[in-house]
Amino acid sequence: MTEQTVKVNSEACISCWVCVAICGKVFDFDDDRKSKVIKQPENEKEMSCTKEAIDACCVEAIYFEETQENDKSEEAPEPKEAQK
Repeated sequence: MTEQTVKVNSEACISCWVCVAICGKVFDFDDDRKSKVIKQPENEKEMSCTKEAIDACCVEAIYFEETQENDKSEEAPEPKEAQK
């Protein structure tokens, strides 16, 4: 199953503050005053403002990246009593 993860290309960011103004629960600025994702959208309201920030970014520095959910091989091993 694939998920979408919001990302920011900090090299493209021009520090215009639009994303933070639109969706401050998802975006903030790092020490270099470049946009960064502080958390992934967790609900419909956050997803909506994230999409709005993506559309408003004049340099297209914000985007969704499709990622695969962790497959079983990356999960922690089962406790020994559960393996018997």
